[in-house]
Amino acid sequence: MGLRIGLLPFPKKLPRGFTGGDGVVHRMIAEALAGSGHTLVPIPLDDPRLRIRRGLGRLLGTVALGYRTSPDGEFDVLLANGETHVSTDHPRVLYLSHLSFARYRRQLGLRGWKGIARFLHLTRLAWAQWIHLRGKRVIAVSEYLRENLEAAGIPVHRVITNAADTERFAPPPAGSPRGGLLYAGGYARIGKGFDILEALARKGHPIHCLTNQDPGPSLTWIQSVPYEQMPDFFRRHSLLVFPSRYESLGMVALEAMACGTPVVMGPVGVGMDLAREIPDFIIHGWDTNAVEEYDARIRKILGRFDHYSALARDYVVERHPPERFIRAWRDLFDQLEGERAAKGAASRRGEDRPAP
Repeated sequence: MGLRIGLLPFPKKLPRGFTGGDGVVHRMIAEALAGSGHTLVPIPLDDPRLRIRRGLGRLLGTVALGYRTSPDGEFDVLLANGETHVSTDHPRVLYLSHLSFARYRRQLGLRGWKGIARFLHLTRLAWAQWIHLRGKRVIAVSEYLRENLEAAGIPVHRVITNAADTERFAPPPAGSPRGGLLYAGGYARIGKGFDILEALARKGHPIHCLTNQDPGPSLTWIQSVPYEQMPDFFRRHSLLVFPSRYESLGMVALEAMACGTPVVMGPVGVGMDLAREIPDFIIHGWDTNAVEEYDARIRKILGRFDHYSALARDYVVERHPPERFIRAWRDLFDQLEGERAAKGAASRRGEDRPAP
């Protein structure tokens, strides 16, 4: 029969055209469940049962969401964001986590007065995440994130590593023109490494930044585009520069590599595995003192582009295939359906027993 799964929304509207990593993963889960008998149903922000609890959210330092289920049991399972404080009366909720606030705080560290304020804010977020997720069914999107969450005292029920759609994200035809450096992702000057991108631009590397906010005059801003257009941007550029200081995985890096576009990034998220498999893609220095290392690595990779392009594509096909992702999500919901059936059978046996 299959499960009907309610997808709780991220409780604020994203900029027009900006999908975000969470949205990409949700889309992939919906596609993975097609034909499985299970159905993922997005719950809209204007659903009357949904309440954004702003007062509680300010107290916790995160977004608080209240959701009261229908008496008719419309959904068998709820799938919620692991970074949103969700209050619900539903008996079965999965929390899909994309971030460890404790690890993010550690990666950013202290940088001036603004850094101190950010550190304190992330401390509050880390505390709220620990309070909210302990004892819950938490799904992590990578082994790296599992390690981060469990180090922060949050047990992880299961790891389902994100994948790239290797048919949608595929290399261009041989001989297609490529050129230039690309950054793709959200804007956060320190968190996403825009200080490093600015320093690289000053060294003579023009960088196109596909992001949700104008990154400043030294970088070329490309406003966020629909997800369907992302493969074209990766195929048109020669290299993805991704100096983010924290990623749970880094979907952008996977999608770029699936298009045969090499990456330079730090040892976070998928970078931990790349450091072993394709070490030339990883920069171990941090902050603007890493700019010389980025500069040298960019020149090295561009000098042997075809070699590194093939390595990038092969890595994603072998280590992050969509088939593995599809099987893992289907297996999880099959297991939950089996638990529901066993509970129903036990309940019926109890009803059939004669009264003492």
